[in-house]
Amino acid sequence: MLKIILIIVLLLAAVLLFAAYKLFTIAFLKTTNRAETMESDHNRIDTPEDALLQPVLDKKAEWLAEVTEEMVSITSQDGLKLKGFSYSLAQPSKRWGILVHGFDSRHEEMFDKAPYFQDLGFNVLLPDLRAHGASEGRYIGFGWPDRKDIQLWIDFILQKDPEAEIILYGVSMGGATVMMTAGENLPDNVKAVIEDCGYASVKEELSYQLKNLFHVPAFPLIPLVSVINKMRQGWWLGEASSTKQLAKTKLPVLFIHGNADTFVPFSMLAENYQATATSKEKLPVAGAQHAMSGIIAGEAYWQKVKAFLDEVMA
Repeated sequence: MLKIILIIVLLLAAVLLFAAYKLFTIAFLKTTNRAETMESDHNRIDTPEDALLQPVLDKKAEWLAEVTEEMVSITSQDGLKLKGFSYSLAQPSKRWGILVHGFDSRHEEMFDKAPYFQDLGFNVLLPDLRAHGASEGRYIGFGWPDRKDIQLWIDFILQKDPEAEIILYGVSMGGATVMMTAGENLPDNVKAVIEDCGYASVKEELSYQLKNLFHVPAFPLIPLVSVINKMRQGWWLGEASSTKQLAKTKLPVLFIHGNADTFVPFSMLAENYQATATSKEKLPVAGAQHAMSGIIAGEAYWQKVKAFLDEVMA
């Protein structure tokens, strides 16, 4: 009987370890970017909601036809060569926006956002995060090691222009990345953060996805995934927290989130907002699913962004 019990226990342990490793590879291992099909998906207009994309697509196409792209690069603290794409205004400006894409994407995701920031007088830098696009890296950082990479991109801009005024903007994982960056010791040149549908922490987001997609409780898989990630990337899932970083930030923050978001739950807007002790504003967008607030809210989205930036950069 003891042998049978021992065999059962070992089998269960093996199944749990396999499941945890499988979850780790799904979440953290670099894959072929979905951005390769993003262009065709975004240009297919076949439903009333998709029709809201048309003005955005037109503006993006006009911008791409006129803008000059410069590929630039930095080397991360752990030796990865990271690529970024710089787009400067025709008229010189000291304002810079670092626009950060989401999970399993690349810098092109920000092509529909960049024209609006350039209308506001910002040069824009669009990095490919580690393990995304043209950047090196085997493992996706979910914003945690990426926060250090964004600091290096800030330094990159300041080497070109020590008087630059910089804002950070990100969507989804990019939103979490800029929130995590906000808690670091940043130069005074960084003026504000705008995040759209970023999660409160990696641990919470993975736990939510495990339950939402697979109907499986977080324990014991998430702790096991955390151990695997510690062995592979050197950090525990509990370390990667937007709320903990926001509690330390000195920067004003604008939070945006769609109340129909089922990928990063809308409740995380309140978590992030409440954790922030500095000047802060929020824009909940009715009916917007994940990363769709800019499309659903339309001009109201960018009016809010402009009003926020006018105030914090006055």
